[in-house]
Amino acid sequence: MFSFFRKKKFDFKCPICKFSYILKLDPSIITEYDYKYRKNGCVVAHNNCQFCKTEITVVFFKSNIVEAFDDKWEEITRGYDLKLDSLGAQIGELEDILEDNPDDLKAKNKLEKFQKQYDKIEKSYDAKCEKYDDRKTMWYEKREDKFGG
Repeated sequence: MFSFFRKKKFDFKCPICKFSYILKLDPSIITEYDYKYRKNGCVVAHNNCQFCKTEITVVFFKSNIVEAFDDKWEEITRGYDLKLDSLGAQIGELEDILEDNPDDLKAKNKLEKFQKQYDKIEKSYDAKCEKYDDRKTMWYEKREDKFGG
């Protein structure tokens, strides 16, 4: 049969302002699930939100749902996660060394340095999250004021 007969409707919302969209898609045409920020997802569209103008990526998941993502934010989050994971692993290794040899001054100094770096990165990430959440709230409220619930 023709592909257009198998199209299904999927609802999704802008990740910033929660503006609603409907996507018509034939899931049977999707063969690769390669969205780099989430497992089992396939990018089906890139667009700007009609309301807040955020650049969004629309992703279809094997679980038969569609979600929109702000790739710029996903990249920021991923960058912080990688930095924090790497530092956390190094901190863990140094703590293991100090457990075996509590007088290792070099390990103590490195541990202190890495913990300060970790705290600084975590604080920076928390500030970015707060700013991002404020932006989302502002756009959500603007949308609510204009269109209601």
